[in-house]
Amino acid sequence: MSWEEKCIPALLEQRVFLSPQHFSRFESAFSFLRHQYFFTKGVCKCAILAAWDPKHFKIFMDSMQEMVEKKVKDSSCMITQGKLYSKHSDNNMRLFAELYTYFLSNPNQTPSENIMLRFSKNWVPLLDCAITASFVLDKL
Repeated sequence: MSWEEKCIPALLEQRVFLSPQHFSRFESAFSFLRHQYFFTKGVCKCAILAAWDPKHFKIFMDSMQEMVEKKVKDSSCMITQGKLYSKHSDNNMRLFAELYTYFLSNPNQTPSENIMLRFSKNWVPLLDCAITASFVLDKL
């Protein structure tokens, strides 16, 4: 069984989603992305993080649709986009862009929990979910 087939059951077992809506958005992204050439564990981790709210999810999915239309074969352009986005964002969004870049640059690694110390405390639940999801995906 591939990691993609194990992904959703493993994430649900570890309760990494903040709400049913968070899961629903992720499931939609996963269904769309899982057969794309550029889909990796790193991209999957980014999808989990992006699915936390409708605004960021739309930005993420628009970007993914553009990659599909351009027949992109790897996620390197996402790293470039993340770096550009981080230059023009507030502190927390810049840190999120850095986390996306980390996930893409290190698809089989999970960042240290110390990353949460750089964010305001309101973001800790989401970051905890993202780091837990990263650990789960790394084990698949």
